[in-house]
Amino acid sequence: MASLILFSESRNQKLEYIDKEIRRNPEEVKKYKERKENSTTIYVGSLPFDMRESHIYSTFIQCGPIKRIIIGVNKNTNKPIGFCFVEFFTRESAEIAIKCGEQTKICGRKIRVDIDVGFEEGRQYGKGANGYQRADEENSRRGQKNINDPDRPIDIK
Repeated sequence: MASLILFSESRNQKLEYIDKEIRRNPEEVKKYKERKENSTTIYVGSLPFDMRESHIYSTFIQCGPIKRIIIGVNKNTNKPIGFCFVEFFTRESAEIAIKCGEQTKICGRKIRVDIDVGFEEGRQYGKGANGYQRADEENSRRGQKNINDPDRPIDIK
């Protein structure tokens, strides 16, 4: 299972996630970036575990018509684990959502919004051993808070 890494060519660029397996192959990086350039899907992270789809919908419907929302869930319990994908009908709506999302809070939490390559079945599940996101599980194991998301609960057992 490939892990995601942060990638930036300069300190002034916004960091983006690129799959480790893809990053090793320049042709795959090119294809990945092309998919991302044409994508109408956004990734929304740093969500509270108790948020509902209606919170996401009411936040992003003002950016344009929404095709679908996919909530990230624990693969064992099917409970939300703090991220989702929002697919719009147009790239323009996705770009508006990125700009709007930069300063947006949902249920009192500042969210992270990035353009995504597009949802594929299976990506809605946490990749950690216990079904959560890997970073959350690792921080919980160490008793540490996520430095990018200090409000995230550390006891996720």
